[in-house]
Amino acid sequence: MGNTANSRASRIVAVMVSIVFIGAILVPVTANILKINPEVPLQESDTNPMPSFSMDFPTVGQVIYKLRRNWLDRNFGLRRVLVRWEQLLDVRVLKASMPWDPVLAGNDDWLYLAQENPQLNVVNDWRVTVPLTPGQLDIWVNIFRTRRDWLAEKGIRYMVVVAPNKVSIYPDYIPKRFTKARPFNKMDQMVQALTSAGIDVVDLRPALREARANGTAFYRTDSHWTPFGAFFAYQEIASRLQKYFPNLKPAPLSDYAVGERPGLKGGLAGMIAMSDIYTENVVTMEPLSPRKARETTGREAGLNEFQPLSIYENEDASLPRTVVLRDSFVHEVIPFLAEHFSRMVFVWPFPTDAVHVRGFKPQIILDEKPDIVIDEFVERYFTQPPPPSALPMEQ
Repeated sequence: MGNTANSRASRIVAVMVSIVFIGAILVPVTANILKINPEVPLQESDTNPMPSFSMDFPTVGQVIYKLRRNWLDRNFGLRRVLVRWEQLLDVRVLKASMPWDPVLAGNDDWLYLAQENPQLNVVNDWRVTVPLTPGQLDIWVNIFRTRRDWLAEKGIRYMVVVAPNKVSIYPDYIPKRFTKARPFNKMDQMVQALTSAGIDVVDLRPALREARANGTAFYRTDSHWTPFGAFFAYQEIASRLQKYFPNLKPAPLSDYAVGERPGLKGGLAGMIAMSDIYTENVVTMEPLSPRKARETTGREAGLNEFQPLSIYENEDASLPRTVVLRDSFVHEVIPFLAEHFSRMVFVWPFPTDAVHVRGFKPQIILDEKPDIVIDEFVERYFTQPPPPSALPMEQ
């Protein structure tokens, strides 16, 4: 009698588990069919739509290509809801955020970019788990020296500018269990190696620490500096440019009204689908007198360029001209720096990755004939180990 009851109970449990399992599988499929897609503040790039099906070879090829590029993963029913639930469980309930996640949740609701891609981990770089080797430093020095010498032959000056990672300015909100392995980091190694080789390198870490001492240098829920932090970066860059252009005088902070307004959609908060939980104000820097520089027509993004080329011009033709090879950190610096140049051309190449070094765009430089080329990097792209294909002068 007892065995019969146990067997019946086991069958009931098995049936219930099967129903739950099948239901869990069918719910996303049903959501896709019924187009149930609740709004979730998850920041991610949109996937291109699947082409209309036909049996011709190009269409089949496109379908296979999109399937291989994670189309199914990105279009899984209720995906955004499930991502948010997973992040809420890991970050808010279990406090299990780790450096190998895309975003590391720090103390006091500070968020940090961590695992950007399989080769780049910003938090581990800060911890210096693997420093740059002498051979890797030699490759980077040779690349920057080649760029400088090529420009010098044409009478063009060269300056490398490095924007610090947020963790380099605000390390104190990193959970204490993630300690540093060494007292130095890759940025220290690179700056020392390039400076020893005579490369003009502007290390913006001291300027951003001064900004932090006087206000909000970086956003808590984003990886970027605020306009206030960017202003201190601008002042340091402009001060360093004075040795080439003595008439270039950095504007004082008193030329701007610093304020805040609600509504920042922090990129890091969006990456974990919680920009409605991790809220923050936008920092503003309003000029007290009209700006003189104006953005003119640029052009479409070229091969290996992340964004369209943009150009700023100033009516004072006596001011110098420059080409700036940039990434996203230059965006907030442009309004300040553009006041000092008759023409600034901003090119945004793809960053260095596991295969390619970031492009130097020699033809644009030859066409523009600038007085100086500014090669700007954020720290995490500046301190990457050189890829095997690194060449002295890449196109």
